[in-house]
Amino acid sequence: MPAHRAAPSDHLPKYAKVLAHLQAVIRAAAPGTALPTITALRAEFGVSQATIDRALGELRAQGLIESRRGAGTFVSGRLKRRHYGLLFSHILFDSRVGTFYHLLFAALQRRLEASGALLRLYVPNSPDADVETKVPLLVADAQQGLVDGLILIQHWRAHPLPLSIPVVSLGRLPFAAHRVIPDDLALARCAAHALFGRQCRRAAFIGLDVSQDGPLARDVFLREAARLGIAANSDATVIAGGYFIDGARQSGREAFHALWARLHEKPDGLVVMNEYVAQGVIAAMGELGLRPGRELVVVSHVTKGASVLTNTEVIRMEDDPDDIAAGIVEALDSAMDGSPCTDRFVAPRSADTSPEPLVAGQPG
Repeated sequence: MPAHRAAPSDHLPKYAKVLAHLQAVIRAAAPGTALPTITALRAEFGVSQATIDRALGELRAQGLIESRRGAGTFVSGRLKRRHYGLLFSHILFDSRVGTFYHLLFAALQRRLEASGALLRLYVPNSPDADVETKVPLLVADAQQGLVDGLILIQHWRAHPLPLSIPVVSLGRLPFAAHRVIPDDLALARCAAHALFGRQCRRAAFIGLDVSQDGPLARDVFLREAARLGIAANSDATVIAGGYFIDGARQSGREAFHALWARLHEKPDGLVVMNEYVAQGVIAAMGELGLRPGRELVVVSHVTKGASVLTNTEVIRMEDDPDDIAAGIVEALDSAMDGSPCTDRFVAPRSADTSPEPLVAGQPG
């Protein structure tokens, strides 16, 4: 299924959209490459020359472009190749999460190599190795100017890394310059439409309480369900606790039992915002003699390549590792450039501008 890519957020100033676009063009181009003319940029973005001039002025100040009288504007010949660090935790070796992180790792490598960037890896040598053993080397490399920015693939850290370079994380690490996370708000809206497509008329919702995204996604789902004529209210929702694989599964099982016991009018559709929580939900359904796709339509978020939720009756809302890799790289480039980031996976996100993710298993 082809990936659905997002357009830049409409809330950005016009010059910032032009700036972000040109920075992406520059990163992918060789030194000396001609940039689009001012006339072409005005036509593409529907903006004034003053807006284009402002974006070009910032690029000149950053040393990214140079103008040649009578010839145009070109990518600077003095550009330094960027050095990206990648600190990847032992989750790369965890068979319980399937191939998603291997796919993400490969996607990051492809994207950085295509842009001409240099990648320095800080990855455990084995499943038993502690990623913290790589931190002193990373810190030393950053101090020597061998790393310009860091991509951090780690679910949690008690303390920030002792680095002065920009850090972008996959997950909800608060000290990172940008946090690249699945777009729960878009997923919640998309899930309501998936239930509507299956003619569900009464719905329940189970989110995951790892940040404010759980309650926000719930509220977005309830509004969208009401707009579509699906009966759903806060009594039919649970924000599950638990973290990562085993805790999320157990939390999902307990959440479904609690939800089902208190609802007098049983739903015919259920949205689950985490695939591991959904595993626990399906286990609980089996204990109650319920089957996904029959007594209850189940829609769940699933990352591509994940080994969970193999039940073909579950409607899967997929995030693709190629799309997430693009968000990570754009976020880090934006942090290093000091420019706005427009990718849909980068927090903070707006419920009003997030595009809908892919839905697999939904009837056409």
